[in-house]
Amino acid sequence: MKENKKDIEKISVNQKEKLNQELQKIGLSLIQSDKKKLINSIKIAIVNQIHYSEHALRINFSEYLSKKLHHEYSYLSRLFSTSENMTIEKYIAFQKIEKAKELLSLKKYRINEITNHLHYKNAPHFSTQFKKITGQTPSQYQKNALQERKMLDSL
Repeated sequence: MKENKKDIEKISVNQKEKLNQELQKIGLSLIQSDKKKLINSIKIAIVNQIHYSEHALRINFSEYLSKKLHHEYSYLSRLFSTSENMTIEKYIAFQKIEKAKELLSLKKYRINEITNHLHYKNAPHFSTQFKKITGQTPSQYQKNALQERKMLDSL
């Protein structure tokens, strides 16, 4: 039997609360308001673009999010900042640095390649932002990441 939105909305407040408690045990939660859904959509769009897209954006993130989510960027920005206590730009920077950390730990890419891949203006700008967020330069991080990881042939 196919459930539709009306059937789902028929569950009681108690049932929703119990479901939410069970989801929280595994690190998830119900998104209950339209605003929270929109904030989640902003995060998903950013994560997908930075971590999983093979194609570079030809427009800036503000335009991308506005078009993708059908809202003015100023509205999205205010909503996100109020709810998440950080700007969309800071969230984007954190996601880029997480992707950079992943690429650095693989040691397959030089810093200039990562800079280009993540669409930073230049390597010094990338290094400055990386150090500001992680407390280490990209080179230091890469060296430490390699020390922490054991290569298969050394096990």
